[in-house]
Amino acid sequence: MHVLLKLWVGAAVLVVCVAWLAHRPVHAHSLPPGARPVQSPAPLIIEQQCGQARQRQLKQPLASITITPTSETTLEIPPGTPVDAIVETGPTFPVQRIVLQTSDGRPFDPPGGLSWARLEAVVAPFVGHDLGSHRVNVLLKRLTDVFVEAGFVTTRALLGPRRVATGTLKVTMQVGRIASFMVNDTPVRRLKAGEPSAGGGWLTDAGDENAFLASPGDPLRLSYVDQGVAQINRMRRIQATV
Repeated sequence: MHVLLKLWVGAAVLVVCVAWLAHRPVHAHSLPPGARPVQSPAPLIIEQQCGQARQRQLKQPLASITITPTSETTLEIPPGTPVDAIVETGPTFPVQRIVLQTSDGRPFDPPGGLSWARLEAVVAPFVGHDLGSHRVNVLLKRLTDVFVEAGFVTTRALLGPRRVATGTLKVTMQVGRIASFMVNDTPVRRLKAGEPSAGGGWLTDAGDENAFLASPGDPLRLSYVDQGVAQINRMRRIQATV
């Protein structure tokens, strides 16, 4: 993570300049008719110095500080690392059971293309250990990574309710789903049984969405989208992108 800090070295100079100009005394003197007042070069010099300081300030690069993740904060823990070796600096509670559930609390059913065995391989090492915020976040990241690697790039594992008395940790699987298909900002839909197409061509209400293996409401999987785009692009006069 990079934290950018602006250096305001020239600010003090500018404040001093403004303060000096604002508070310098003004003396009224009567001059003979036709005589021009003699101006001191000091204000002009001060203004020039202020302008030069301001230009130097604008040209200074932003300072950056790189914070290296420590063993207490990093989530990039090698898979073979024992759970008890993952550093915890806060309170922990014993976990005897980890449950994967949907956002409405029902048992989670993995989408097609992802097996329970793959999820169990991630969850099992954390069962029977004391877990705190760091270890739980490592678990959530590993579960999310499994879905992303399988192409479900919008699915996330989130922390659900914890029942300390029973030693149960619930993980909510927030599955990203397809809301709709749109072509050039125009929604398209599948035709109902027996419904005639508006134009009958490939790029119509019938053709576009039928090119995709998934439908609105289905889990979003990147491979399904890529296959649909490739199907549309088989027509040489059409070049579709996502």
